[in-house]
Amino acid sequence: MEAAKPLDFPFRPALNCSTLRPFRLDILAQLRLCREAGYEGVEVWMPEISAFVEAGGDLEDIRRVSQDLGIEIFGCIGFIGWADRDPAVRRAGLEAGRREMQMLREIGCAAVAAPPCGDTEGVTTAEYAERFRELHLLGLEIGVEPLLEIWGHRAASGPSGNAGRS
Repeated sequence: MEAAKPLDFPFRPALNCSTLRPFRLDILAQLRLCREAGYEGVEVWMPEISAFVEAGGDLEDIRRVSQDLGIEIFGCIGFIGWADRDPAVRRAGLEAGRREMQMLREIGCAAVAAPPCGDTEGVTTAEYAERFRELHLLGLEIGVEPLLEIWGHRAASGPSGNAGRS
């Protein structure tokens, strides 16, 4: 009998590090664990990056460890307040988002998942589109692509049948 050939996947295996959050590992430990488990990439969470920096860590260390391990930081889950109905809250959210995307650029992460965060009650599809456009343009300026991510429990505009309506 001929030995099975390894599968040639059309994608590289990566882990959403949300599965590691209950263990309270720092970002470097997450990278090491994921690589040891055979993952080629990860989707990290912004709170873990921020906690690492607040504890005195350096963003360059995250980039270096990622490169040394050969594990790519494909993306990050962020909680940028781009969708809030209050203009002042949105402005503050976009400024925080600017700082976060700059941090992501420094660690070699090219994308940030950006679910609609904040008080979004009554926000229309057209308003979401315009607000996300602003975030997208900011991301283009910085070099980190925001990816619109709709979470089921935070549906942007009700049932999916409302898509395209304002």
